[in-house]
Amino acid sequence: MWPDGKRWAYSITYDEGCRALLDHALAVHRRYGVPGHVCLVASQVGVPRNVPGSSYDGMMILSRAEIDMLRAEGWGASCHGMTHGTITDENWRAELLEVLAAAAETTGLDVPHRIGARRPGDPAVLVASSQRAEEVLGWRRRYPDLETIIADAFKWRRRHPEGYAGTD
Repeated sequence: MWPDGKRWAYSITYDEGCRALLDHALAVHRRYGVPGHVCLVASQVGVPRNVPGSSYDGMMILSRAEIDMLRAEGWGASCHGMTHGTITDENWRAELLEVLAAAAETTGLDVPHRIGARRPGDPAVLVASSQRAEEVLGWRRRYPDLETIIADAFKWRRRHPEGYAGTD
């Protein structure tokens, strides 16, 4: 059972953690008493976003102090890409197939998937490492490896086939 007898869960997540949410969304969250969640690229905390081709490129990202303020108000914060260090044109296929293979092996199920062509505007390199989230945000990962993450998620899903709708 959730606090105050509620029987649901939600997440209002701000991908990239752009500082503009402080000007445009924070007042609404405070008015209704509903905290949100920021999902950041850890290497870009407190600096303008630097991912050419991204619609967020050049936007200022929340600073450590701003993230700490939000966390003090009950907001969540996470690393935008927790499973990959650097994704490039040369290694994306191996990274993807490694995750698919780990999911299939851990769950014992086939993992349907389709690999399509790159989209216009996709950056040539993506960098996201939990190391910076640990250093800057004090975030610590709970699970040591991909197999443990998949196994835990799969176990929860098997216990709750209806997702959050099936929980009390």
